[in-house]
Amino acid sequence: MTNFKQQFFLQFASLGLTELIADYRNRYEPKKGDRFNVEGITYEIGPAKITQEGVEFEVSSKIPQDELPGKADMMKYFEAVRALMQRSGKVPLSIDMENIVREISEEETKERDYVKLRYHLPEHTLYNDAMVNAELKRLQEQPEAVILTDIPGVNTVAGRMVLNLLKHNVQRQAKAIMDELIQANEETRQHVRATAVGASS
Repeated sequence: MTNFKQQFFLQFASLGLTELIADYRNRYEPKKGDRFNVEGITYEIGPAKITQEGVEFEVSSKIPQDELPGKADMMKYFEAVRALMQRSGKVPLSIDMENIVREISEEETKERDYVKLRYHLPEHTLYNDAMVNAELKRLQEQPEAVILTDIPGVNTVAGRMVLNLLKHNVQRQAKAIMDELIQANEETRQHVRATAVGASS
């Protein structure tokens, strides 16, 4: 049974990710569901999950198999993206190559391979006493600079501040991860194309 704290944390972590998805869908080409397309590659941010230690979520990107002649090339592409993401600012808990089959119609299915990454954001990186105190001080000195909405069931300013920080920091860290994934795909694609040109000349 989840307690009130977990329910509020899930609500605000989810809100942070939902707002981020909306931002990406505005900036890039929106796809079905909550997905978006950047330069022909589809990306997705999965739902937030609250754990004992913080927040977990998954991100994924489609492997551009139309540009890769065979399964071995797709595996090389996956390995290259994985290597870049393991050296990125936030190391994922896991990186897997996932095969998804979608039914287009009764007679037709579409098979796609994805790079799927799972992340854990520790609670102390989302909010802590120092962050809350800094925001409370800012609220006293510049009340117009801090927007604190009413949250039913949360009566204290500090409680609302914690949820605000949680939402903001989940969003900020997830954005950094997604931007790195987009960059990793772009770098890998450029390398694949350069290798293909080199091999054909």
